[in-house]
Amino acid sequence: MKVACRAGSHTDAWWIDSGAEDHVCYDIDLFDEQSYRKVTGNSIVTANNEAVPIVGKGSVIIDVLLDDQPTKIRLTNVYHCSGLHYNLMSVGQVEAKGYTCSIKNGKFRFMKSKGAVALIGSRNDAGAYFVDTPTNPPNSRSVTLASRTGSAKAS
Repeated sequence: MKVACRAGSHTDAWWIDSGAEDHVCYDIDLFDEQSYRKVTGNSIVTANNEAVPIVGKGSVIIDVLLDDQPTKIRLTNVYHCSGLHYNLMSVGQVEAKGYTCSIKNGKFRFMKSKGAVALIGSRNDAGAYFVDTPTNPPNSRSVTLASRTGSAKAS
């Protein structure tokens, strides 16, 4: 799996990644205990060719903003990589669940059938899209985050 590498402290932001084949989360506390299972022998490779072990897999519950209201969503089959400093939401994985996506005017939207919006992300000044969350609302993204240069794919 290739992903972008970012130095520095962890971020609670979820990058919306059209090149990622899998969801990736660094924070064990976000995983649902009942779905989590340890994984050994697999790793991801960052854009600078650093191998980072996959230590688990499961479902995560994240708080998002939808119409300015906090809402909980569940992502399934998420890799746990505690050695990373960020989280990736795979566009391909969300689309495989039957959602469509739209990008317009700096907003990234995942929609259910009949156009009901299920998730909104906003573009930061560096051009990267992040999920709108109560702790990471639109227009608050740090520009110190590096632009993504790789894609998340299990190896």
